Amino acid sequence: MFEGFIDYLSALKLGIIGTDAIILNSVSNVNKAIPHLRDYKAIHCYLDNDVAGKIALGQLTKRFGTKVIDRSTLYSGFNDLNEYLTTSFTNNQNLQL
Repeated sequence: MFEGFIDYLSALKLGIIGTDAIILNSVSNVNKAIPHLRDYKAIHCYLDNDVAGKIALGQLTKRFGTKVIDRSTLYSGFNDLNEYLTTSFTNNQNLQL
């Protein structure tokens, strides 16, 4: 699950996603995604490292428990996955998570 489409594209570039993805386009859409998440064994969340992202992660964790995996720790120090990618790319850093 991604907060925005650009973060999803960043994940594609980094090669870190599976076959399915939900793009919220805003964390205010978390409740709309919930019915689509019921049958998943794991829900990998690439949400922003900000208050809104943490609130959305909390809502998902409250609903689905340990099925929710917070992947934002992979790009800690950055607001989102795209910021990680663009900063790493411009600084010629290794782009592996």
